[in-house]
Amino acid sequence: MGRFQLAPDSVPLLLQLASPVKREEVLDRVCRKSGIARERLAEIFDTLVSGGILMDVQTDVSQASEYSNFFGNLLNHRGMLADTLRMAQFEQGIAQVVSGGATVIDVGAGSGILSMFAARAGASRVFALEESRIIDDARALAEANGFSGIIEFIGGDAANFRTAEPVDLVMGEWMGMFLFDEWRHFETFAKVRDQLLKPDGQVLPRSVQFYLVPIDDRRLYEQCGLGFWERPVSGFDYTLGRQRQLERLQMSVVQADHHTFASTPWEILNVDCRTGTVEAFFFERTCEQVIKHACCIDGFIGYFNLELAPGIHLSTSPSTLPTHWRQAYLPIERISLQPGDIVTTSFRSAKHPRTGGPRFGITVAHSRGAEQLHRASYQY
Repeated sequence: MGRFQLAPDSVPLLLQLASPVKREEVLDRVCRKSGIARERLAEIFDTLVSGGILMDVQTDVSQASEYSNFFGNLLNHRGMLADTLRMAQFEQGIAQVVSGGATVIDVGAGSGILSMFAARAGASRVFALEESRIIDDARALAEANGFSGIIEFIGGDAANFRTAEPVDLVMGEWMGMFLFDEWRHFETFAKVRDQLLKPDGQVLPRSVQFYLVPIDDRRLYEQCGLGFWERPVSGFDYTLGRQRQLERLQMSVVQADHHTFASTPWEILNVDCRTGTVEAFFFERTCEQVIKHACCIDGFIGYFNLELAPGIHLSTSPSTLPTHWRQAYLPIERISLQPGDIVTTSFRSAKHPRTGGPRFGITVAHSRGAEQLHRASYQY
């Protein structure tokens, strides 16, 4: 009888399945980190389910399981810590809203960097709430920097945390690459805010705005979008890949060029973090724009702006300094436009009916005068 071992491309996926995790989340994450084709990872996952090795565990958690996996490793925080714009703006914002003797809650403290900013700014007590295993490293870092008497690290679901007295500031860095994709973190942030913040207390960030803009970018269209399949691959016809990509569209994280914008950015979301709820992230918006010059549209770029404190802002726009968030690219079929054409775009954000994860949709309609030339819908 032959000898057996795990297939090499199954190992990265298996390592992520010890704790409850949603199918689409783990497939996306392992695909990005390992470079293994998502279709192959999906095949392995479904085989494990059909064989009874993976169980469908119904849970109602406030923070997604990805925090216990990916963000539980200190090395995976390096990109955030190396983001000088993020670090500088958060430090300035915290320094502005933390007065001497303030009490602070840091929701999803991660490596503890925001908690240490608050302690250095004069907070008398910081409750650093962290669900993942990184809490041990964060506690050690706070101790190494002389803040162990000020910062108290508390494990478990932050939504269940209670204090004897309301606090002066509730803060958290809950923004995903596409802002919405870490919506469970914001849900927990809002619960802590509503339960434990003083009536006159402050939150950080104070507000967030999300923008969507169509682009004319041949580079991204060929690197991440449908354009790759429109030319031969080593002399062979691979146009079937175009249809397969349309069937399983994915958002890509890219560094876009604002010079490729085909119109003015469209603000599709504005959330006041002092009062907003997680339901604000699930919506539908429609925008109609008149094209001023001949161009093509081959995708959309999404980015967000944060108001951290009065006068302190942080933007992930490609027209500003780059951040680790970069921008989100959502590919579509290429559309040729002429001056005076009208493009009507509808954007939808919803919870996936099976996984509960974020699901995005875009419908694009192109008309010239009274004639509609193109209409297509996309799911990501």
